[in-house]
Amino acid sequence: MIELSERAWAMFGRGEPAYPPFSQEEAVSALAAVGCPPLEPFVRFLTRFAGRGYRRANGHDVFFEPSTYSRRPGLSGLVARDSPRGTGWVLECLDYGSVQFSMGLDDAGVVVADGEIPVAATIERLIESDAMVDQLARTGSDWTRAAGVIGPGLVSEVEGRLAIPRVVEASDDWEVWWRGPGVVAVWSLMWTCEPREGRFSIHAESPAVLDPLLTRLRDLFESEPIRGG
Repeated sequence: MIELSERAWAMFGRGEPAYPPFSQEEAVSALAAVGCPPLEPFVRFLTRFAGRGYRRANGHDVFFEPSTYSRRPGLSGLVARDSPRGTGWVLECLDYGSVQFSMGLDDAGVVVADGEIPVAATIERLIESDAMVDQLARTGSDWTRAAGVIGPGLVSEVEGRLAIPRVVEASDDWEVWWRGPGVVAVWSLMWTCEPREGRFSIHAESPAVLDPLLTRLRDLFESEPIRGG
């Protein structure tokens, strides 16, 4: 089982579960009722996260529940779609605030939008990313920042030039977080637009911290980064 960080559990702890998670037997039975085998990512979700949710400091609510699910009638939110990462099973199980996409897990455990767009490597990675957003909103809301487009092929170069630690538990192929003294940075392959863009933002406690880092990175941006804060 992938463990969550203290930061993620602190965010989780602010919300009360709507109902208890499934037992192992309940999860297997609910999946079998719609013809789905007891796939490990689905069982893990139902037994660990179903019925839980949280509100990030930026005001976005996230709730873990099959989108058309009613606890008593059964698991009606399970759908089968073509997925290049698995056999086609997708469990629609995330109410992700104002996002106008169906959100869920494919049978490889990848978080997907619209049944096929990869968003996060695991549900735990998505939670860890949200916890980083939450922490930044709470502790760095008055920090100075800069943001712009940096392509996926340049992520390793960004990391080398930043020279600050990667937040491993919040990072994967589609999003990478870094954090150091007085600075937080994130690169994301956006999934709400087509074609998908690689967007990078860096937040620092002062211009004195931000400016040297931005100087190192400036030529990697497709256009001049936008500053704020």
